Amino acid sequence: MKSHRTGADWLVRRLRDRAAASNRKLRRVIDSRFDKTIQRVEASLRQYVADVDGDGGAFATIAGCRIGEQASRLSTALTRVHGSGDRVEIHEARIAAKRLRYLLEPVEKIMDDVAPVVAELTRMQDVLGALHDAQLFASEIARCVAELRAIAAAEQRSHDADVREHADEARPDADPIPGLLAILRRLNRDEESAFQVARDAWLANRAAPLLGQAAAVAASLERLGREGREIERKYLLSSVPSAMPAASVVSIDQGYLQGDRIIERVRRIHSADDVRYYRTVKVGSGLDRMEIEEETTKGVFDALWRLTRGRRIHKRRHTVAIDSLRWEIDEFLDRPLVLAEVELDRADRIPAPPEWLAAVMTADVTEDEDYSNRCLAK
Repeated sequence: MKSHRTGADWLVRRLRDRAAASNRKLRRVIDSRFDKTIQRVEASLRQYVADVDGDGGAFATIAGCRIGEQASRLSTALTRVHGSGDRVEIHEARIAAKRLRYLLEPVEKIMDDVAPVVAELTRMQDVLGALHDAQLFASEIARCVAELRAIAAAEQRSHDADVREHADEARPDADPIPGLLAILRRLNRDEESAFQVARDAWLANRAAPLLGQAAAVAASLERLGREGREIERKYLLSSVPSAMPAASVVSIDQGYLQGDRIIERVRRIHSADDVRYYRTVKVGSGLDRMEIEEETTKGVFDALWRLTRGRRIHKRRHTVAIDSLRWEIDEFLDRPLVLAEVELDRADRIPAPPEWLAAVMTADVTEDEDYSNRCLAK
């Protein structure tokens, strides 16, 4: 309709005028700040220092943690959306979906089952984005209509020539309001249509399968990041716990090759059933270390064992599994010393020792290098 076209043309002119005004303002800001900002950036980039020897955590571990956290944020954001009027909540859910997608995209090509999650998050972002855009544009048009109606009302209430002249300048000869109202109705229909898609696909806990897939990816990445890492706490004991429950017991002969930053260890484990041999490489110290271990042969062990003379320990290990933790009590056979170790899934976890162990526990020596097996083997 011609009246509708009048409204569309009026809206286009208004938007162009606003864009031009914004561009002029931006140009002034750029002209006044750009050169100084560029100078600061160039000065900062002349020298860049990065610690490549520090331990900031494996990429897989950090990515898995961030993906898990963001999936939880998206879940919370979606639960806050109940109707199309929840505009702030819809916008927050869209941003949460976008951030989760950005976190998943770097691992899409190296992990199975990530691509469908990214595709669904892209669809969620697009649908919620279309909903948000329709709402925003509708609000702008509603303001335009309100302004035009206010001008028309002022013209009717006053016979003052100045008011009539101002009204003639602000409002074109052809009334744009019918066209604007037609656009507003179309936007309202688009808004309801987009909300229906979002409601049927992801609201009211319908996003649970998608979020479950994202959580599974996060868990896989965290497991991958823990591979080759040893996170354990070590405690000094006054004696072997007398109230210790039934435990598996092995005898361990352990020797270290020469090295400063890289620790290479060979180990022979005697159990009631057999003898097994292991070769291990470690990097780092304290709570969180890199550890790569593989089982080897008696021949390899014997060849390397000769190189460990003067750097050996002999101990009896009692292993007790309680809940999800495995406590290893090492009774040294070549000196009066008893230590307990427990391997953990993350560095910030401080386990509560069982009562029978706490009774003989005297100190946490995790960060004390004097109690590391390598130092004890000197």
